[in-house]
Amino acid sequence: MQKDIEMTLKIDCTKIRILRLEHSINLLIVLLLFSLYVFLPSIDFLPFRRSPVTGKFIIFLLATLLIVCLFLGKLKVSDESFSIGRIDISILLLVVYITFNRYFFQPTYGFSIRFYELLGLLALYFVIKSLTPKHHSWLLIAAIIGANIQIIIGWLQLYGLIESNSSVLKVTGGFFNSGPYSGYLVAVFPIGLQFLKNGNFLIEDGKKYINIRKAIVHFAVVLNIIGCVTIIPALRSRAAFIVIFFTVGYIYRKNIQSFFEKNTKKRVVKVLLVLGAICCMITSIIFIYNFKKGSTEGGC
Repeated sequence: MQKDIEMTLKIDCTKIRILRLEHSINLLIVLLLFSLYVFLPSIDFLPFRRSPVTGKFIIFLLATLLIVCLFLGKLKVSDESFSIGRIDISILLLVVYITFNRYFFQPTYGFSIRFYELLGLLALYFVIKSLTPKHHSWLLIAAIIGANIQIIIGWLQLYGLIESNSSVLKVTGGFFNSGPYSGYLVAVFPIGLQFLKNGNFLIEDGKKYINIRKAIVHFAVVLNIIGCVTIIPALRSRAAFIVIFFTVGYIYRKNIQSFFEKNTKKRVVKVLLVLGAICCMITSIIFIYNFKKGSTEGGC
């Protein structure tokens, strides 16, 4: 009887150690991902040729390898099952097709940073998928913080306080060109806008300093939205304007639908709203075309 009790205690202690180890690995993975989200876009100071590209790739590759090793270690020590759904299979098939197309179907191929970044993103996708929703919320906040750092850098470049990474373009953030810079900002913009619409900022109530943390996240979200709206015009990116327009329309689609339902009961009002929407769309298309006419027609 005593041996059975001792054996049960040993098993329980082993399970507790495994759970603690799994928790520690999870925490370390989240911290690494959080740091990657915040600081990777700003890396452009390493002593490499085209540092904004090469430097980011090297740091991304090293961080991804470390995170994947930790993730595999967590799978080994824990009893956690790893499930793959239809979306995961679709993504895997797409990457397999790209790989076969690159190495077997194309006559020539060389070293491609984008291809290896794709493989790294695939690995990180499965790592992030295994985390809890609470961890996901903090990674979303990290993405907003990283974008805010880039917005501040863009403001400083716009007013000539620091130099950009291009001899031609005045504002590039931590990137080599304004194109990837604007693409990065508008990729994070929906996160900030959705946070603002939700209002709770994904922070649970009933915890210490909850109001302070909510205020900090609220400030970061507002800074992100205002920053994107103010810096994008200086980047002269038509695609960014379109993304912002459709993002606002999609996130506030229910509010827009409710507005139309309330104000289209009369036939005259309905016709006027439809005509107004058509005029706005035509005006937007003309504006986007003339905004960078030379680029639209295939020029510089």
